[in-house]
Amino acid sequence: MTVLLFTDGAERFAELENTMVLTAGAINHEDLRDVDKLKDGVDFKVFVTSLESMMRGIDYRSKTGICLIANKSFTSYRALAQGMSRVGRFNDHCERLFVYNVKEVDEAIF
Repeated sequence: MTVLLFTDGAERFAELENTMVLTAGAINHEDLRDVDKLKDGVDFKVFVTSLESMMRGIDYRSKTGICLIANKSFTSYRALAQGMSRVGRFNDHCERLFVYNVKEVDEAIF
């Protein structure tokens, strides 16, 4: 299963094996529609981003399924809906999880 982690400080994961930090312009969005192509024979892959923009308009897909873990609040309910729908599209197997003490939306912004 592939993991997509939405968290602050994504760059700290850059040195981990089988992990790709997603930054604006760092990867072709079309490639993320089939992350299995990026695995190069690796059975487990982790994608990490701190950018809410990487949680909009991109369909993350994997034949083995994707687990989206949110360890960071979204800035609005619209962004939350967009982010949560990045996985599991087209009836793909997925899990969507929020870390226990993380609010879905940071209401302090309002």
